[in-house]
Amino acid sequence: MPRGRRPQPEAVREAKGNPGKRKSAAPPADTGDDIGGLGVPENLDEREARVWRTLVPALVQLRFVKRTDWPALERYCHWTVRFWDAREKIKANDAVYVTSSPHIDHMLRQNPWFGILVRAEKMLQDLEDRIGLNPTARQRILMQRAAGPTGELPLGDQPPKEAPKPAQSPIGMLSGGGSVH
Repeated sequence: MPRGRRPQPEAVREAKGNPGKRKSAAPPADTGDDIGGLGVPENLDEREARVWRTLVPALVQLRFVKRTDWPALERYCHWTVRFWDAREKIKANDAVYVTSSPHIDHMLRQNPWFGILVRAEKMLQDLEDRIGLNPTARQRILMQRAAGPTGELPLGDQPPKEAPKPAQSPIGMLSGGGSVH
């Protein structure tokens, strides 16, 4: 459990200003390479473009994406539409179908669209982790931003260090590794 006062909400800190004139963890400088004003990529079809127009402005507003994320966002839009297509095909035809062979009259087989659905979902999860579309990925991105260009986190936010190993007593070392109690 950390010692000291609880951190104040951002709004309270902004309202108070900086009376002690201490250095504070400043937000990262905006590099100006956001993709908000670049529009929808030309190679997206209409449904993929609809995903782009829904998703990208929200990510730009959060300052989570830059120009280098463009290809990943395009793939995300593509795989989202493939996921929707596969889901609709499965709804229409079920996840399994009945087939027969010369030896078996009634055999259930997996709908091929089910495999496409699973593959699309996996691709979406991987891209969500990269772009920050789930809570864990967002937290990781925010921690990287807080670390700044030096890679060090502000004081108090350092990752936990490895716990020291317990000291061994001379008798414990002789008997096979007991520790001092």
